[in-house]
Amino acid sequence: MSLDLKAHMSQSLERVLRLYVQDLEALDDVRLGQSLGGTARKPIDFTYEVAFVNRRIAKRLRGEDPGPFDADGWITAPDGFTGKAEAIAELSASVQEVLDAWDRVDEADLGREIETPGGPTNAFKVMMMAVTHTNYHDAQLNYVQSLLGDDEMHWD
Repeated sequence: MSLDLKAHMSQSLERVLRLYVQDLEALDDVRLGQSLGGTARKPIDFTYEVAFVNRRIAKRLRGEDPGPFDADGWITAPDGFTGKAEAIAELSASVQEVLDAWDRVDEADLGREIETPGGPTNAFKVMMMAVTHTNYHDAQLNYVQSLLGDDEMHWD
């Protein structure tokens, strides 16, 4: 049995996007912008972060330098970025940007070194970051849903 690693990673990111979008669909715009307890991160903020990080990942996969990351604390959505439709569109577009960049990486180059401020990494690990980071924040959406009394499984 052979494993097409590139296809597997693409399918993994596509799947986690589908699950994340289904979880976003289960929240209304008010709850998407709500900070539970007054200190928890808002789902709109960590969703914006996923899209932001995905775009940086796509640049790394294309061999580009995304520039310095100058966040002072948690990444927050910009003013006006408040609705579910916008969040879904931005998240989906960022995942597509990663997938397009990943498609252009030759399989022989999956281990090519990529310099980052945290030290050298490679194309495979950068793509894995897109999958795990998106999945991590989808789990946060699930937790927010449960705290709001929604214990449904929104994935089909």
